Amino acid sequence: FTGDPATLYIGGGTPSRLSADTLLGLVETVGAPDVTVEANPEDLEPEWLEALVAGGVSRVSLGVQSTVPRFARRLGRAHVPAGPAIERLRGSGLDSWSVDLIFGLPGQTLADLVADLEALLAHEPPHVSLYGLTIEPGTGFARLEARGREMEPDADVWRSMYDHLVERLEAAGLHRYEVSNFARNGHRSAHNALYWQGAPYLAVGPGAHGFAPDGRRWVNASWAGWRRGEE
Repeated sequence: FTGDPATLYIGGGTPSRLSADTLLGLVETVGAPDVTVEANPEDLEPEWLEALVAGGVSRVSLGVQSTVPRFARRLGRAHVPAGPAIERLRGSGLDSWSVDLIFGLPGQTLADLVADLEALLAHEPPHVSLYGLTIEPGTGFARLEARGREMEPDADVWRSMYDHLVERLEAAGLHRYEVSNFARNGHRSAHNALYWQGAPYLAVGPGAHGFAPDGRRWVNASWAGWRRGEE
């Protein structure tokens, strides 16, 4: 890797559990002009957010996942309404911000999804990321599925959900610029766009995945191995 970084993306994991001073130390060290920090709604304290804005963070991606309490609980989210956190972002002075929505949840109907999306759109987000639920090995959903519980909708229902999401977001002025991401004019994620352009990116930290200039990909899959490398 050579040259100066164009973007810095802090997340997944839960970077909003870190202090503002810790995050801003990383921002200052890297020195990228475009900085995104992921956050959970329950962590978005006003003082923390104000410090990030003042310290040069340009964008926050909020992991709402669902505004419906029963679905949020199934996804492991704390039982905290997302609305106040979204409104804090809206009035924060950030260059941009984004919300995540997961669909295809166990027991979710198209009507449930419509209500969930409308609750998000009421806050006029400049950017929305959509993710269809995937059942990963070793998760609670995978264990329930192994016991015979139906965890994912059939393909036709999933497609109906996705088609509705795309149509409604486009109607609301949020235009799809890649598979999962929708933005109003001027609010595309520079970091997301670089992925799709095949630009190299450096992975730092356990679980992070990277793409080298020579085309090699890697992932820091083992926390213990990553820790040994740090030591």
